[in-house]
Formats: sequence, structure tokens, C-alpha cells
Amino acid sequence: MLFKKAQAYYIGEDGLGQFAERKEGLLIAPNVFMHADGDELKVERFNPTADTILIGVGASELMTAQEIVNCLAEIKKDGHCCEQ
Repeated sequence: MLFKKAQAYYIGEDGLGQFAERKEGLLIAPNVFMHADGDELKVERFNPTADTILIGVGASELMTAQEIVNCLAEIKKDGHCCEQ
């Protein structure tokens, strides 16, 4: 699978309640989104919902370094990653 540019909506919470902001990044597998957050690179597994990618509070989970390495190895092997 080739990585594709994608946009996700980051759902967060602050002192005023919930907010959503658009994040640009790469879809590296059907349910894995990679994006920059300041000087950090984040890779998040999300639950696909039609054509909308939601990440953040309650919508995704950050992957550990080992999960990312395993995911990339699986992509190299068969084009899929992080099946649950």
C-alpha cells in the first residue's frame, strides 16, 4: 500500500469544552494515520468511519514505537497493518 495524503479531524478538550481541528498527514494503512504535532511525529490507530478520519480523545489510540515497527513490517510483507 502506498501512503496517501489525508486529512483527519482531531477531537480534543480544553478548558472551554471539546473542539475539533483539521490535521494533515499520511494514511499509512486503512486504519492508521501519521501526522506531525509540533516537533513530535504521532502515529494513531483509529476506527474507520466512512470517509472521515477522527483522531484524538476517544477516537484513536497512539501507537507505541514497537507497534509502529511491527506495523511497517506488516505493510512491507502484505500491504496491510494493525488488523485487530
